[in-house]
This record gives sequence, C-alpha cells and structure tokens, in this order.
Amino acid sequence: MTEEQKTVVEQVVEDVPEQTSVNPSASQKQQSVAEKKARKVMQKKGFEQVTGITNISVIRKRSAMFSIYSPDVYKNAGSDTWIVFGEARVDNLNRSMNPGAQSAMRAAAGAGASAAPAAAPAAAVTEVKAEEADEAGVASQDIELVVAQAGCTRAEAVKALKDSSNDVVNAIMELTMK
Repeated sequence: MTEEQKTVVEQVVEDVPEQTSVNPSASQKQQSVAEKKARKVMQKKGFEQVTGITNISVIRKRSAMFSIYSPDVYKNAGSDTWIVFGEARVDNLNRSMNPGAQSAMRAAAGAGASAAPAAAPAAAVTEVKAEEADEAGVASQDIELVVAQAGCTRAEAVKALKDSSNDVVNAIMELTMK
C-alpha cells in the first residue's frame, strides 16, 4: 500500500458513524397484542413484576418437567398468586439430572422397600407371564387402549380391566390415580 491509499482508508474509517444507539425493542421479546393487553390488565389488578428470576421448572409425575427460561414473572401483592409469561419447554426429568441425582431419587423412592428384593423380580416375571396368558374375556382393543392411555404394561392393563369388569374408563382411572 502506498501512503496515499493508507490515508484514504483512515479517512473512510473515521467517517463511519458509531452505532451507539441500540434498538430497545430488538433486545426485548416480541409481544402479541393479546399479551400486551393481559399485562396491562394485570398491572391494573395489582400484580407487580418480579425481577431476578432466570428459570422456572414445574415437575410433574412420570418424569415430566416443564421449564421456562428467562420468564416474565408477576406476583399479586395481596395473595400467593403468580403469573408467568414465557416459552415453556418439555424436558425429560431423567435426562436433565446428573446420574448421582437420579440414583438418589431412586433410593428415596425405594426407601420403604426391603433390603432383599433379589427374589422379587423372578416372582414378578412369573406373575406377568401368568397374567399375559390369562387375557380371556378381555378385548384386545381395550387392553391396547388402557396401555396407551395409562402408560402401563399389558399385564397391568389386563388386571385393571378385570378388576373393573372390563370398564375401560375405570381401569384407566385406577392405573393413573396410583
């Protein structure tokens, strides 16, 4: 580069304006009209925005966890009511925990069990085989429906259907309310 080209490059660099102003709406999340109206109504009802919350996790049975990252949280000052805005994601509870925490949860769940469960699996296998063979009087479609809806084994579905006199709804309720 010659001296003349260097001065031209320096002048061009100096002439470029700095972008000091940041668009505030670009850093915030896009809000729909309905969400804006809901926020406005909440503020009229006395809800105050809570800052400093980075993650909210709701844990449900059967290893389901719902997480909301960077939520907008509002709390009613007069009661224990919370409203959370954000994108909820379904996480698998077993995958999100480290192996040590998983084993601790299993140990806590099995704390009431006896110290010698080694003979129990063999008995359970024979019981399951006996129940699989004893599907007489129960419709195959009913069994499949109960298995799909209750998330149980086929043997548990057969047992629940027999206990409820082949009533699919009661069998599903019995299995899910345990």
